[in-house]
Amino acid sequence: MSELFRKRFLRSLMNENPAMSAAIASAPIRCLKRSFVFCETCARFSFWYDCDLMRWFTKMLPSVKRLLRESDELQSRIAEMQEELNAFYRPPLPPVELQLRVGGAGNFTDVGEAFFSLFKNVTGLKPYEGVLDVGCGCGRIATPLIGYLKQGWYCGFDVDPVSIEWCKANITTRLRNFQFDLVDLKNTYYNPQGQVDPAAFCFPYPDDHFDFAFLASVFTHTLPAITRNYLSELRRVLRPGGRLMMTYFLINAESWECVSSGRSPHPFQALDDYYVVDPNKPETTIGYDEAQITEWHESAGLPIRKPVHYGSWAGRSSCQSYQDIVIADRPA
Repeated sequence: MSELFRKRFLRSLMNENPAMSAAIASAPIRCLKRSFVFCETCARFSFWYDCDLMRWFTKMLPSVKRLLRESDELQSRIAEMQEELNAFYRPPLPPVELQLRVGGAGNFTDVGEAFFSLFKNVTGLKPYEGVLDVGCGCGRIATPLIGYLKQGWYCGFDVDPVSIEWCKANITTRLRNFQFDLVDLKNTYYNPQGQVDPAAFCFPYPDDHFDFAFLASVFTHTLPAITRNYLSELRRVLRPGGRLMMTYFLINAESWECVSSGRSPHPFQALDDYYVVDPNKPETTIGYDEAQITEWHESAGLPIRKPVHYGSWAGRSSCQSYQDIVIADRPA
């Protein structure tokens, strides 16, 4: 019986502090008595220890304290080494002129972290999954993913050669699971000299390759044929059960009333089956009817999750983002 008591006692001590396990391995078997008492305070049986056990604890206490202190020091050093490692892998901020190309230099890090939080908390992004970033720019979304995708991978493509080269030099050289590709797509706003028609563009990745895809302020600059082609390609490269997050300027009754009353800084006007701010340069800013976008997603096999996370662009308050955030899924 005493051996059984000893095992239970040692197990309870080791569970409370593993650092004590080595120190108490030599505890005397005979130190545990077989007599029990009932404690009315904690409403349970307990056993008494004789003086041998008390003397053993007194003798071992300095060693136990030393082990605990060394354990704390080791944990502190491990934390310091992890931070040093993270600092090595964490790239510097891109030059201001590159940050401005993706929406502003003052909130580059904050916007990236905000989207990363949505990736984890809303779409359930896991560290072992594959991520596609369409229109990756100079790494605003890639940067917060660096310390997270430890077993996963990231691919981003963009039309801006300077941004892609910066990402390759400052991110891919540190992390081989982060890949950046330059695509020469024609866009009158971002790349007017592009040679590839985006309405017929095939994403440079195999079928069923990614678990999650993200497009920040891409469909706010693409014409209808391009938008529909991208949705088709996104379904192709996403695995069954994959998720998709993107931003739009969605026109519905509420947002159109805000535009008409001047509360929105974007004076949209109808042009064919979409909305533009400047008819002469339509790809500068493009909005879509929400019902139409819902229909296009259904046709592409990427149904939209409800609710849509509307942005503050139309004059709303207390929004998560400036543009409207839409989440869709490829059914399993």
